[in-house]
Amino acid sequence: MYFKKRKTKNNISVNIFKFKQLSFNILIILLFLFLANHNSFIFSNQVFAQTDNRASSSSFSSSQLESTFSTNQLIRENDRGENVKKAQELLSQKGFYQGAIDGVYGHQTKLAVVKFQKVTGLETDGILGPATLKKLTAEGESQLSQYTVQQGDSLWVLAGRFNTTVNELKAINNLNSDRIRAGDKLKLPGENHSSFSANIVDMEWSRVDSIFPRESRAIITDVETGLSFEVKRLYGTNHADVEPLTAQDTRILRRIYGGSWSWDRRAVIVYVGNHLIAGSINGTPHGGAAIKNNNFPGHICLHFKNSRLHNNGTKDSEHQNMIESVVESEIYDF
Repeated sequence: MYFKKRKTKNNISVNIFKFKQLSFNILIILLFLFLANHNSFIFSNQVFAQTDNRASSSSFSSSQLESTFSTNQLIRENDRGENVKKAQELLSQKGFYQGAIDGVYGHQTKLAVVKFQKVTGLETDGILGPATLKKLTAEGESQLSQYTVQQGDSLWVLAGRFNTTVNELKAINNLNSDRIRAGDKLKLPGENHSSFSANIVDMEWSRVDSIFPRESRAIITDVETGLSFEVKRLYGTNHADVEPLTAQDTRILRRIYGGSWSWDRRAVIVYVGNHLIAGSINGTPHGGAAIKNNNFPGHICLHFKNSRLHNNGTKDSEHQNMIESVVESEIYDF
């Protein structure tokens, strides 16, 4: 009996050992399966994340933008996010913005919006509101049923821009003369103005002087760098003497000149009203100033076609050469 009892005890011990070993193996298998599934889940998430990142870095079409922007949305300076990035992308495609597509509505983005608004006859507030967004996202269609006359416009200029005739404009607007004034609302012929474009012109100084009077503002875009800054006209008879509007504009001007002031001439595009005018600047502050908080001790010279120097009344050949280089450099199509 003793022998049998011992043998039974040994059998029980062996069975318990085998059971423990089997349980341990099952736990190992379950742990392995759990880790495999967990890693697969993480890897899957990483793949999807990479796919999303790739999609977000691609360019945006006008139709995508139109479906994204709300009809009553306002996007303005200091805003950030995907909507800003998409707007920057489209402004860049249309030639108004040369900065980083970073989703930050900074000074350069604001000036790009203002330039677009100037050229398309919208209110120039630098805000992407419903009217600006609608026109910005229009795919090849400039839905202009009504146009606000800008300073310097004439029926002849508008007829050429909108591919019509002076007589047709007079007929549909019931005009008895060729005279129009800034602020007038004009109807435009046709339902679709997809050929709307704005050319850079070498406008004579005598005409620029009348549409860019003292105390008025303009945006200057440097042709080489694409950087823009806003100015206010101080005075000047033979050419325009202008000041950077803010300290931020002064920083941009200094950046254009590589960090230091210079008398070197630079080719620029000047946005006055809805006109894009070829111009030339130098970059050294000199003479009088009226703006006190722009960190710019003086003004700079802004020259146009056939403008002259103040000191001797002669044309500056370097300025005139820069102006000529701008004229056929860009055409903006909407």
